[in-house]
Amino acid sequence: VKHIQFQKERYDFVLKRVKFSLPDIKAFINSNKLTIPFVEVSNTNISIYRDKRVPFDHSKRPLLPNQAIKKMALQLKVDTISIKNSAFNYEEVTDRSSQPLLVNFKDLSVEISNLSNLKNRTYQESKMRVGVKGKLMGKAPFDMQIIFPLKARNDTFVFSGTVYGKVPLKVFNKATFPAAGINFNSGVLNKLTFKGGANPYHSKGTLTLLYNDVKLDVVRKDKKQSSKFLSWGATTVIRKDNPVQGKPPKRAIMVCDRNMEKGFGNFLWKTGFSGLKSTFIGGKKSFVQPAKTSSGSKKKKRSKKK
Repeated sequence: VKHIQFQKERYDFVLKRVKFSLPDIKAFINSNKLTIPFVEVSNTNISIYRDKRVPFDHSKRPLLPNQAIKKMALQLKVDTISIKNSAFNYEEVTDRSSQPLLVNFKDLSVEISNLSNLKNRTYQESKMRVGVKGKLMGKAPFDMQIIFPLKARNDTFVFSGTVYGKVPLKVFNKATFPAAGINFNSGVLNKLTFKGGANPYHSKGTLTLLYNDVKLDVVRKDKKQSSKFLSWGATTVIRKDNPVQGKPPKRAIMVCDRNMEKGFGNFLWKTGFSGLKSTFIGGKKSFVQPAKTSSGSKKKKRSKKK
């Protein structure tokens, strides 16, 4: 890292088993078309490291996965890619803290179907589906689904997922403290659900985070010690429980304008983080308002007549 000019990810792969079906070699030679029925990878450990203290390359314009597949010169069709019994770690060093940001997934499995840029595929075959399951931070079971309609001209995609509890929020401090200066002292994640849609420029959706008894410290970017004033403000202003006793749970709005210099992972993270912030400290416009009942609307009409 000391010898590179701009930020770059460093990858470390350990692959213990790869299994795949043989492609049609004749079709590949004659028409530059590569068709593979399935690829199976198991017992994989993937680690990515990034040093954000190195200058960022602002000339980068990374493509989203669906855009990259469309622009491939090679005509490719892979029916199924299956990754099993694997682990993923992302580590990042920043100026905010001497503690590196760490996000990891254990017991990871990924299923990708209909990865293809062939022009003669049907509409159903053109929907690339990605399913991911595992344990977030090695503790919280989760599953996520992403659908990329590869024939869509505006490169849209939809996503949804669930993180299951009960998990102490302290488990996420290795990610939240270096990234946002948030250190959870107490609290329990009961369940997190989200769904939304996006194009290469914008995303929007809803997120419901169920939790209770949250207490946290907030650290300013230029300080390594927690600010007592900010921590007092955070614990006073934030919603300590969702749902609040006797009320329905808050369902937050996720919205994000993509930073075009950054890729797919950052786009999803910023989208989800907008919903998390709204859940803790958002105003009225940050939440989905419950629909009015028909009986309620009738009452209003009658009162106007009177």
